[in-house]
Amino acid sequence: MELTWLRAGPSLRAKDVAWPLKAVRIGMFPASVLTTVNAPYSKKLDAQALAYCLTHPAAAKAAPGQMSAFFGEVAPALQKEFACAFHISDGDLVIAAKMFAEFSGETYPLAA
Repeated sequence: MELTWLRAGPSLRAKDVAWPLKAVRIGMFPASVLTTVNAPYSKKLDAQALAYCLTHPAAAKAAPGQMSAFFGEVAPALQKEFACAFHISDGDLVIAAKMFAEFSGETYPLAA
């Protein structure tokens, strides 16, 4: 079973681009990631915005609380699953974790 995950960006409309998302744990995913990432913050990131932050350092720096929660409170396996759903490789996810760790001064499992 495959679902369609839509990505909207500054130059894209949601109907223009569709990424496949496996429906393995759709009841928990990505809601569990987003609940953890957004819990204490008034500005909420949706799944597409979080994925964008993983591939754009300037965007990650603009959402430091959510990014810190993602790398520090979400299990590494679930981080990888989330990234994979948006076609972000494990290698690129590790690079994002290292760059954000350098920016924030924190340590994260994927950045080790």
